[in-house]
Amino acid sequence: MFTCEKALLKTYGTFADVVELMDESFLKRAVSSHTSKLSAFDEAERLIEMIELKKDLIDLYGMITDALADLKRSDYILLDGRYSLTGETQTEEEKNRNYYRRLAIAVGRFAYAVRRRGVDEKKFSEYAKKFHFIEEAYSEEKAKEKDFFKGKKTIAVKIQKASSII
Repeated sequence: MFTCEKALLKTYGTFADVVELMDESFLKRAVSSHTSKLSAFDEAERLIEMIELKKDLIDLYGMITDALADLKRSDYILLDGRYSLTGETQTEEEKNRNYYRRLAIAVGRFAYAVRRRGVDEKKFSEYAKKFHFIEEAYSEEKAKEKDFFKGKKTIAVKIQKASSII
């Protein structure tokens, strides 16, 4: 549940590093364009594509930042502690049942705020195709979800069979 949003939260702290790497790559490509075997027009098109890609990443970063700003302070602190949004290590809160319940509620509120800004599953998949680090985080979250529900499905089937007997 909320797999896309969890992937966004997981990668949020790395956006600045990715933008910096994109800038370095752009600069190297622009400086060494005279040695390229491509025509000047083709090389210019590639540079424009890199700029557009960076713009898309910055737009996504802005949408996530705005969604996080809409959250209650307590929700933001929980998400920051779990996903290291600020990049700083947080003091560990006791991870009991109440912690996980509040964390799930905070993720749900974040998901609502992000979807209000137009990042639904379709838009997320477009971003995931463009940015492999987001796609990797999504795959990891999907695998966690699959492992979590693996045992739950058999329990649900047993409960359903037992209720049909009665």
